[in-house]
Amino acid sequence: MMNTLRYFPSFVTFNNEGEGYKAVGNTTLLYDNEREQWAVGMTGAGMDFTPELVATFVNLGQGVPLELATSLTRNYRASLDQSVHERICDLVGNALVEYAANLHARGCNLLA
Repeated sequence: MMNTLRYFPSFVTFNNEGEGYKAVGNTTLLYDNEREQWAVGMTGAGMDFTPELVATFVNLGQGVPLELATSLTRNYRASLDQSVHERICDLVGNALVEYAANLHARGCNLLA
């Protein structure tokens, strides 16, 4: 059994202690009182929960960690509905393409 937390940066906040926010699958939004930070928690038996984690981060609207975004694949949706997974892949794919273009431009500026 695996249990883990993925913390948001300390400046990220949610109203009403996360009320109304939609977690997906084996994930949940929680507030760590000791660290005074919000986190997405997950638990499972060794499966790859990347699709559910990414969907949860998208639903929460505070960004998707880059490491998770680059781990997402279109051919593995875990327990997500196919149409939801395709929408998430399109959103993340477009964001990664834009991020790559920005990185390319920044690199070119450094080389000039």
